[in-house]
Amino acid sequence: MTLDEAFQLAASHQQAGRYSEAEPLYHQILAAKSDHFDSLYLLGLLYIQTNRLHQGIPILERVASAAEVNAPAVFLNLAAAHRLTHRVDRAIPVYHRLLSLHPGHVDGWSLLASALVETGRLDDAMVAWQNLLRIAPNHAESWSNLAVTLERLGRLSEAEQSCRRAIELNPQYAQAHNNLGAILAAQGRLDDALAAHYAAIAANPNFARAYVNLSHTALLAGQINNAVIAAQRAVQLTPNDADAQRNLAAALNDKGDVAGAGAAYSAAIGLLNPLVHSESPAPGVKEIWTRLHLCSAVLLPQVYTSVDEINHWRSRLIENLADLQKNRLQADLTTEPVPTLFSLAYHGQDDRAIAQSFASLMSPPASATDHRSQTTDRIHIAFISRFFRDHTIGLLNLGLVQHLDRSRFHVTVFSVGDHPGQTSHAFRQAADQYIVLPPQLSAAREIISRQSCDILFYTDLGMDPATYSLAFSRLAHVQCTTWGHPVTTGIPAIDYFLSADALELPGSESQYTETLIKFPQLSVYYHRPILTTPRPRAHFNLDDSWTIYGCLQMLWKFHPDFDPLLAGVLRGDPKGRLLLLQGLNPDWDQQLLSRFKQSMPDVADRILFLPRLSRPDFLSLTSLCDVMLDPIHFCGGNTSYEALAFNVPVITLPSAYLRGRLTHALYQQINYSSCTAISREDYITRAITIATDPATRHQVRADLATLTPSLYENAQAVRELESFFIRAVKVTAPSPSSSPRLGL
Repeated sequence: MTLDEAFQLAASHQQAGRYSEAEPLYHQILAAKSDHFDSLYLLGLLYIQTNRLHQGIPILERVASAAEVNAPAVFLNLAAAHRLTHRVDRAIPVYHRLLSLHPGHVDGWSLLASALVETGRLDDAMVAWQNLLRIAPNHAESWSNLAVTLERLGRLSEAEQSCRRAIELNPQYAQAHNNLGAILAAQGRLDDALAAHYAAIAANPNFARAYVNLSHTALLAGQINNAVIAAQRAVQLTPNDADAQRNLAAALNDKGDVAGAGAAYSAAIGLLNPLVHSESPAPGVKEIWTRLHLCSAVLLPQVYTSVDEINHWRSRLIENLADLQKNRLQADLTTEPVPTLFSLAYHGQDDRAIAQSFASLMSPPASATDHRSQTTDRIHIAFISRFFRDHTIGLLNLGLVQHLDRSRFHVTVFSVGDHPGQTSHAFRQAADQYIVLPPQLSAAREIISRQSCDILFYTDLGMDPATYSLAFSRLAHVQCTTWGHPVTTGIPAIDYFLSADALELPGSESQYTETLIKFPQLSVYYHRPILTTPRPRAHFNLDDSWTIYGCLQMLWKFHPDFDPLLAGVLRGDPKGRLLLLQGLNPDWDQQLLSRFKQSMPDVADRILFLPRLSRPDFLSLTSLCDVMLDPIHFCGGNTSYEALAFNVPVITLPSAYLRGRLTHALYQQINYSSCTAISREDYITRAITIATDPATRHQVRADLATLTPSLYENAQAVRELESFFIRAVKVTAPSPSSSPRLGL
């Protein structure tokens, strides 16, 4: 045979899958003519096809490097081979070479953009998608993919526009509808997001990912049962998808089915076990597997039947963390967040050891070496949270952002997510710089680091996985937190916990891993709420003859230890009615009511669950209460500010931990003690006396009207905070991984 005849025969064997017959022919051809690039290329491809990547890739690289070779298939196959070895970074320059030779190659741009997304180079990926769309402006899939990249960069408005363009080009494009739903959910537009996910399902009823996203958005919207149904459908469609199982676990956990959630997490872990322990696990698989272990380990109910049940779950958590430490599990925090220990704080116990144990499982990326701003004499302070919106955290911190002295401070606000609403708008107006952080940790970390902040102030560490995960990195010279989530973080990179004298007992420093800073008063500039739409009792179906005791708190604050106090108040006042707000999940309401029927069966029928209210109606209901009952172990903060603004007495029993002393601290700040109990029996007596005796209630309200104005718009609290910040930044950090500790 001639070389050409041998090549044609070898190629036909290869095309038919007869690799063992094709391979020796290629070797014979190359022995006769070593630069026969067609044979060399197909031999390299044959090695790839027979899973001999280590032999095939060098051959394809040799072919691709030849000056006379410019066939797109050569570069596409070489890049694909690199991706099979999980080396996407090596595929990217191959795509660049292809596009330098063929700048109009649509698939080349698409594959390059996807590879850049996979390696976290989102800005470059955005440019690649845009280049592709200049070549193919009606390519709906690329508009949708550009939208996903923009969403990950935090550019939500542009992402929405891009996604809508994809849908305009292809109204039945299910993936675009699904992506639009995720983008709208990130903006807080939950009704629109749900509609988009339903549109995706209408376009493709078997689209499992749309059911996963629908479930997630339904959870955010408080539609727990719908979330569970959607999650179960996703698992039915893709029973071997670990992510679908993980989503089902989250939905079941929010429903209160902790056992079901645990089973779903175990199923997800089981699906990933073979992949994690394979010789060459795909990128990201181990990270997902690790997070599933963490999620399973920290499962906790929201509502407990008894203190014994709390102790059972607490012991389980401690044992789980010990097992994870024993197995040397470490969660890589480079790109994806980890769960938090949010529910733990409501147990009413010292959480320091558990917080430290959990934090020891985290592996943050290396920190930069210099975080001091050299461009201005002003101290650059940044506030960071997901909740700078119409939320307790937003209300507690807006005044600080507005009133820090701008001659001394440059104030940046980092918002995790782009949120609508009046409070979010007020933060935008008040900040010198307002930056929306994308959901990907690596991108968010880079954005924060580029700002060269002197101080990074986490207002609520432990409430949100993203900020909790970011806090392990040294992103500013001084890093601190405060009582937005009033418990120690256990995070080594957080230097200070900002508290107040009245919030702490002697020796409480032992409860914190951070250096505890105690201010003379609460470091809050709180705008006194105004009752814009007063409502009569009849508006809430409340009888004028009733004594109204309000406890308008999230249901997870109702510790079993609180039940005897509530029962004592209702038993001592036959006209009394206890008002609670329905929880985010109707199942929680039923679980708590069931507990009340066990712990206080004789008065449980006088506990009323009211629907969740708009803020004006919530404030109006607050003003109508005769007395507010402050939960023990985890009392009100924002709700106490709101009640006292309308001179509504809040009966409180301070505990041994900050989270049970906030209302007490407010009273200490105005030097008032008539509503602070010294025992559980005293709590019951004070509540009934103030609520039922008109003269006593009138006097207490008059006292509050005189004293409480100093709690609001308190400029002195801001000055104390400023003084601390100024002193803290004067200390030079000895290393990027540790920062000096300043005492007051």
